[in-house]
Amino acid sequence: MLSNNIGQFNLLKVDRILSQGAYLSLESGGDVLLPKRQVPNDLEVGDEIDVFLYNDSEDRIIATVDEPFAELGQFACLEVTDVVKFGLFLDWGLPKDLLVPQSEVVRPLYNGDRCVVRVCLDEESNRLYATTKITGFLEINCSDFKEGDQVDAMIYEFSDLGASVIVDGDYRAILHKSDMTEDLKIGDQKSFYVKSFTEDYRMNLSLRKPGFRGILDSKTLILNLLKESNGVLKLHDKSSPEEIRNVLKISKKAFKQSIGRLYKDGLINISADGIQLIVKK
Repeated sequence: MLSNNIGQFNLLKVDRILSQGAYLSLESGGDVLLPKRQVPNDLEVGDEIDVFLYNDSEDRIIATVDEPFAELGQFACLEVTDVVKFGLFLDWGLPKDLLVPQSEVVRPLYNGDRCVVRVCLDEESNRLYATTKITGFLEINCSDFKEGDQVDAMIYEFSDLGASVIVDGDYRAILHKSDMTEDLKIGDQKSFYVKSFTEDYRMNLSLRKPGFRGILDSKTLILNLLKESNGVLKLHDKSSPEEIRNVLKISKKAFKQSIGRLYKDGLINISADGIQLIVKK
C-alpha cells in the first residue's frame, strides 16, 4: 500500500540516481522513479524534490515534476482524446491520459469534446480515474454565503433551468436562464454574484451585482455605449431580451431599471426608436 499521496504533490528525498532516473524514497519503505528526462541537473542524493505521483501506462506509480490540470479531489474541464469500449481518455497535462471508466460517463462524449470531471482514486487498485458524475461531491446547502457575495465558479452542465455551477470547488449553484446575460459554455470559469437562496439554502447566481450596485454598473455601461454610438442606441423597453443581451450583455430587467433611472436623472430620452443621450449645453 502506498503511504504517500498519489494524485498529489509530495516532497520526497532522493535515495539514488541511476541511468534511468532518480529513485525517491516513500514512507512505505519503497521508492518511486522520477524519469531521467525530468531529473534536474543539480539534483543530488539526499536532496528533497516536490513531485506529483500518478499511474504510468503500465499502472505503476511514477513521479513527475509536471503539473497536471487537476489533482486528486479537484474538478477540471478536460478534453477527450480517445473514446474506447471501456470508457474515454482525457488530456490532463501529463504523458498518460486520465481514464473515465464507462460506468462514470453520464452522457455520450466524442474526441475533442470538453467535459467537467473530478479526479478520484480507486483505493482497492490504487489507480487514479476521473468521473463525470460530480453532483454527489457538491454541497447544496450554501448557508455559509450571503446575498451579494462575489464568488469564483465554473460551469459544468446546462439544463432547462439554466447552468449548473461549481462554487469554490465544493458547492453547487444555479445560474438561471433569465440571468444568462452572455454566451457561456461548459468549463467557463468566471466571477459570479450570489443573487438569492431557496428555502433550503440552495444558491442562485447572477453575472452582475445584485440590487442598486448592479443598476449603477448597468447605467454606466449604457452611458458609455451611448457616447460611443453618437448618442443613440436602437434599444427600448419593447426590445427583445435577446437583442438587449447581444448588445449590452445584461438582462432586459436590468436594462429597463437602468434606463428608467437615466431618464429620471435627465440623462436620456426614450422613444419608440430607442434611447438618446441628452447633451447638456
